Amino acid sequence: MAAPSQATNNCLSAKNLLQVMQVPDHEFDYFLKLENDFPNPAYKERAFQLELSLVDKEGKYVHLEESLIFKALLYSAETSPKLVEMNTIGDKIIRGTVEVEGRGKIVFRKLVVKEVSSHFRGGVFYFVICPEGNYKVKPFILPNFTVKARKANKDPTPCKKPKQE
Repeated sequence: MAAPSQATNNCLSAKNLLQVMQVPDHEFDYFLKLENDFPNPAYKERAFQLELSLVDKEGKYVHLEESLIFKALLYSAETSPKLVEMNTIGDKIIRGTVEVEGRGKIVFRKLVVKEVSSHFRGGVFYFVICPEGNYKVKPFILPNFTVKARKANKDPTPCKKPKQE
């Protein structure tokens, strides 16, 4: 019998991620909609911005009466995902604006991932934006989030300056 593919494993663990996050399995009133391009792959130690909006079940923009706190989190891409808080040398894996307060538009102005995803099992993460203590808003989950060391040079010629004699 053939082993399940990586995509199948990611699919299975994506279903389990809400249970791991201890979010009750029920109908959500609100959802987080991505408003800008998400950098995938992202690059280690390079800041990126993330904008999301709250929408209802019909996709209409919503402005809540009370502000909620939203957190940016990384989970491992395993059959039973685990919260990844530290990189391989023990520093916090995400820095910058990791916690944002909002009612309708949520903007993480500066997020920086401090480790490449290949150092973790599966080679990818789940990138999650989760409302703190509110189960009416479904967390935003992006599977197969990759973080690379540096951007590949598209020009194959070397970048060194010629020696002056």
